Amino acid sequence: LNDRNAELNRLNNDLLNLVEGVATPIVMLGRDLRIRRFTPAAASLLGLIPADLGRPLADLKLDLEGLPDLEPLLAEVLDKISVRQFEVRERHGRWYSLQLRTYHTQDNHIDGVVVMLVDVDVQKRAQEYAEGIIATVREPLLVLDADLRVQTASRAFYEDFQVAPEQTLQHPLSEIGNGQWNIPALLRPLADVLRDGSEFADFEVEHEFEHLGKRSMLLNARRLRQQGQKSP
Repeated sequence: LNDRNAELNRLNNDLLNLVEGVATPIVMLGRDLRIRRFTPAAASLLGLIPADLGRPLADLKLDLEGLPDLEPLLAEVLDKISVRQFEVRERHGRWYSLQLRTYHTQDNHIDGVVVMLVDVDVQKRAQEYAEGIIATVREPLLVLDADLRVQTASRAFYEDFQVAPEQTLQHPLSEIGNGQWNIPALLRPLADVLRDGSEFADFEVEHEFEHLGKRSMLLNARRLRQQGQKSP
């Protein structure tokens, strides 16, 4: 019994030192969605104090812009064993990715929710900077992901092809504008760009658009690489 108590004491000390040393804001909630533990970084960012232990997190007024109603989200994560993630901004303007994940015990039982805030300010500002540049480009321009879904579009694209952002963003290229960009002669070369890193310039495509009539276009495409990426 003494050995067992000593082992538990060591484990508790390890946990306390780990929590105290973590620079990431983390809040651990029990199954009742009340605060069980939090890191000093979470206390600083969210304004938590020791008296908040045992209180429902959803009842606290957290000074975060863009924060949705937490109570149903926490209940959903706990009930469906899912992960929820969205971006919030603290009072000084710094961006964080707020992540809600289930808390698992050693025998894999669900015993609460872990709330984590990951600093994404550098990435967010870089994204805003790039989107600001794209918005001012005079030519129609699209940024696509690996599945050819539209991530960003220039204002000129919306104006020239008479489509709205809600009909464009996060939609596959082949489906935007009532499918008017489902052009095999274009989709095949784009697939090649993704597959082997090739690029093309002044690639001529002629197509009949539903509301614009027949258009002849010279298209350019190249694959984007993220900073630090080594392989295609």
